[in-house]
This record gives sequence, C-alpha cells and structure tokens, in this order.
Amino acid sequence: DMADLLSVTGLVKKARDMFPNRKFDQLIQNAGILPTKHSLSPQGHEIAFAANVLGPHLLLRKMIDEEVLKEDGKVIFTAGDLYITLKGTENVACTPDFTYLDRKGG
Repeated sequence: DMADLLSVTGLVKKARDMFPNRKFDQLIQNAGILPTKHSLSPQGHEIAFAANVLGPHLLLRKMIDEEVLKEDGKVIFTAGDLYITLKGTENVACTPDFTYLDRKGG
C-alpha cells in the first residue's frame, strides 16, 4: 500500500532481507489512485497525495539509503491522465485551483 508509509518502509526491508547480496537494477514507479471522495492515509495525509507522491518518494529514498537500488540503477515514473475524463472530482482535492483545472479539462 503506497499510501501507508510504514508499508513502504516494510517493503524495502523485505526486499533487502529476501535478497541480501543483490541490488535492484531498476525501480518502476507505477502507483496511482484518484479517490472519489476525500480520505486520509494511515499517517493522516490526504490519500491521493500519500499514494501518488509521498509513498513513491519514500520508496525511492529508502532504496537508495538502504543500498537496495544499484548506484547506477534506473528509476522510471509512470503517469496517467484518466482523471481528465472523470466528472464529479471537484471535492477530491477540495481546492479552487483543482476545480478550475478539472472544469477546463486539465
């Protein structure tokens, strides 16, 4: 669960324990959610921000700090724009800027 920062930290520990003498060549960051209503992560962050930004950042940071990712390892971030086609997302971010962009199509 990328929105749960303890889960992300646990994933890095598990990878290190499972492969103690190996390092990853690549990290592909593909997590992404667009909730239909406001909710919080276990640590109290807005759920989409936690899953889409904080979790992936923490995963990369931990993999570097714990030397699980090779020094010259490659990191790939994916993104999508499915949110542009959704209606009724005005309350997701609860901000005027988001609502404006949502109504203008991105």
